[in-house]
Amino acid sequence: MSTNSRMPLPIKKLAPAVAGQTTTERIQSLLIAEGRSTEEAEQIAQSLPLIEAAIARGDDPRKVLEKPMNRRAGRKKKEPIVPPLPSGLTWPTETYSKAHEAFGEDIVAYLDRVWLPLTRTGVVTLAVLRARDKSAAEAINNYSRPDAKTGERKRLPARLDIPTAKEANDRALAADPELAQRDPRLAQVVVSRAIRRLKSERK
Repeated sequence: MSTNSRMPLPIKKLAPAVAGQTTTERIQSLLIAEGRSTEEAEQIAQSLPLIEAAIARGDDPRKVLEKPMNRRAGRKKKEPIVPPLPSGLTWPTETYSKAHEAFGEDIVAYLDRVWLPLTRTGVVTLAVLRARDKSAAEAINNYSRPDAKTGERKRLPARLDIPTAKEANDRALAADPELAQRDPRLAQVVVSRAIRRLKSERK
């Protein structure tokens, strides 16, 4: 067997192997265990806290090491998880496209009339809205496009708090910086951002 075709280390052997090493050495050990290149060590450097947390929990850190672009390849985009609503509220069945056609409402008037009670609960993100009413999400995108002359973007009124995926992730991480160590989805977000930042710095 060639030295380049290493078998991944079992998790019980991998955790002691990185104990007591420096940050760089830990990354190198994990990469060698996976047969990764040294270039990827730089990409994974900022993900080390997530790797250490996985080892501390007894989880397999190799899941953290998977490159986001590789994981996305050939995979259909997942639909967002629509959260449950507080008692007494229901998801609207009326869509913006029908309301605009019937009443001539613009997107702000429609959201005020139909979605305002739900936006106040904090469960409505742009992804959730798109899953429930694609026409409303598209109307928000059109509403917030940069002005052709000034380049300025319009934003929905503050009362209509419908964050993008990035804004929702930023809020969650700001409220609890350690949340990514418990939430696999946010962990992948942190890893993806670190890789994009490193790639940007190299240009």
